[in-house]
Amino acid sequence: GQLPRLDAAAVLDLVGDAASGTSLVDVRAPERYAGRSEPLDPVAGHIPTALNRPSTGNLNPDESFRPPAEIAQRFSGLSDPVLYCGSGITAAHSLLALSTAGLGGRIYPGSWSDWVSDPARPVATGQE
Repeated sequence: GQLPRLDAAAVLDLVGDAASGTSLVDVRAPERYAGRSEPLDPVAGHIPTALNRPSTGNLNPDESFRPPAEIAQRFSGLSDPVLYCGSGITAAHSLLALSTAGLGGRIYPGSWSDWVSDPARPVATGQE
């Protein structure tokens, strides 16, 4: 099957619709989310309204997934999450983590690299 996904236009609609009931979630490291570091793309920061839940927080020290209850706690309070990262890889990994906790979500596979390819799209910096 295919992962439930959105394209950049759908994500832009979410950014402009606070009443959508959807949580946009950036799963990159906090320094990339905040715009303090961007090793891959020409623009640093995050998509406005996105929350930061780094994918590494889903893992135990041995890199296995944390228990489902712990993963569920990390994402508690988020509604219909849409996950993104730098290029879609760790967002897919985080979507799998959500599924181990019995939670659903969607993915923006183009992620940050796609988002910043259009200079007209808004960018935010700083912490949540």
